[in-house]
This record gives sequence, structure tokens and C-alpha cells, in this order.
Amino acid sequence: GYRPEPTLKYPSLGAITARELPDPTIEIPSHISLAADQFFAVGGYLGSQWDAFRVFDPGHGLANLEAYVSDQRQATRMQSLQRVNDAFEKQRRFSAPATLHRDTISDALRMMSSDQLKALVPDDEPAAVKAAYGDSRFGRGCLVARRLVETGVRAIEVTLSGFDTHTNNHEGHVSQCGMLDPALATLIAELRERDLLESTIVLCISEFGRTPSINPADGRDHWPHWFSCLIAGGGFRAGTVIGATSGEIPQDQKKDNLNIMSAGSRIAPVDPITIPELYATILARMGINPRREFVTPIGRPMRYADAEPRVDLLTDAAAAGIDAVLS
Repeated sequence: GYRPEPTLKYPSLGAITARELPDPTIEIPSHISLAADQFFAVGGYLGSQWDAFRVFDPGHGLANLEAYVSDQRQATRMQSLQRVNDAFEKQRRFSAPATLHRDTISDALRMMSSDQLKALVPDDEPAAVKAAYGDSRFGRGCLVARRLVETGVRAIEVTLSGFDTHTNNHEGHVSQCGMLDPALATLIAELRERDLLESTIVLCISEFGRTPSINPADGRDHWPHWFSCLIAGGGFRAGTVIGATSGEIPQDQKKDNLNIMSAGSRIAPVDPITIPELYATILARMGINPRREFVTPIGRPMRYADAEPRVDLLTDAAAAGIDAVLS
């Protein structure tokens, strides 16, 4: 919910959730990104250990899980590594914690032998279910995401790129929405059928919006000023539209750089919801205080979200529990 800046990398919602809500029964990563390419959710100032574990091609499991040596040989290797680590730590006791990667190695070994990895391989799913999600990376990612929710993984991201339609916007969206619509709808429906939707927040959001007007190349350009998102489950109000862009901005209200672009001079926000407000609301519903202050590695105190939750986004029952989280 913060503006990007070169001196500080902010943590994603998934990284915050994984850090604040640890579950010792989960033997696989608690923050997973499915179908990610070059961009994925990171731990930012919380540390790279909270970066999302990336699964590039969901639905086909993971490579290199089986050890290529016997259990005895593997144990001998781990003992040798431990001796090297101990010697290194004695000589560099201040820098050792950041360079030994002990937790990473331990987590990897635990994951390699876990039955929970079956969630990543949906071979046992009925053919009709697979078809409903669609045989695309995004479709398989949403199916795997449902299985990960059932396993108990806290934070899951499924990415779908290709919406940067500066040209041929309409043609491009036919292809992209052909993957997005059935997969997202099936995910929500299956979570509801399994009584998991109200304990799961499904957020469909883009990096930013697109210009209200079509450009001469039949495309839409970058438009970060206001855009829409979809939220399902987790105590958020269903079947409700909050906020809008409509009407003409009066000339005397065009005071800042939000309104100087010609494509935006026709569109004014009505009851807008800021990204910090949205993130604060999601964190609060997860039981995480968005006001919590964390001191970054450079000594800078930062709140997870510099805003108050928007209780008007929530059902009455969900909104009633927000004060307890913030206290």
C-alpha cells in the first residue's frame, strides 16, 4: 500500500501473513506463488525468507525432490555441512546468521519428505473439475491454490500476465479473460462448496488500472489513479459495489497530477478506497494489526499499512471483530 521507492522494498500481503501467522503443522512453504514469471510477491524489509516460494508451472509438481544418494549418505553430508557451518560461525559470529542458510536447508529437507506436497499435483482430481478450471497455467494454478487452502497454506498467489494491452486491447482480453473468468469462478465456487470461502479471502487485483479511453492503437495505457478489484469470502460483503468513477471533474477541482492526463479529465472518483485502506482491511480480517510497527534493517519504523480498515467493506459480523484486532 506504499508508493515504490528505491531505498526500501515493502513486503507483500502474503509475506506479512506468513510471518505473522506461522503454523508448525505446515511442512511446505506457507507463502506460495503459482505461475509466477519475473514478478512475484516478496518479503521486502521482513527478509527474503518470506519471499513467495515459486511454482512456475502449476499442476506438475516440483523437480529435484528425490535425493540422489542413500539416506545414510545424505546424513553424512548433513553432518559434514554442520561441521563447516560451526567453524564458519565461530570465525564470523556477527555475519553468520545471515549467511549460513540453516533454516532454508532445514525447511527444504522437511518439505522433500512431506505428504503435503501432494497438494501441488492434482492428478487425482476428476476430469470435469480440471476442465472447469481450464488447462492453462492460471487455471491449473487456481486448482492447486484450492488444494493448498485445504492443506492449510496461509498465503497463495496465482499470477496471470498479458494485460499490458497498449494495442489490440479487445482482442487481447478475449484471450486473457478466457483463462481468468472460468478459473476464478470455479475457485470461488469450490471454496464455497467445501465451506472454505468464509475463512478464505480471495482477492483479484491488478498492478494498476488502464486508461478509461481507448487510444488510437485500439489499446489502453497505464492508469494508476483509480481502478477496480474483486474480493470474495473472508467476511467481505457479497454482491456489493463500493466506489465508482463517473461524471465530469469540475475545472476548479483539477488541482493535482491525478487529473492532468487527458484520458482522466472525464472521470472523477466517487467514494474511493485507497490501497492502504484495502490492505489494512484484509490484514485486520486475517487477525493481523495493520498498525503494527516494524523497524526495517536500516532502522526506519514502518507500519504494515498506513491506513485504517474500511468496515463498510465487511459484513456486520466481520466488522464487529475489527476493534479487537486493532487494540
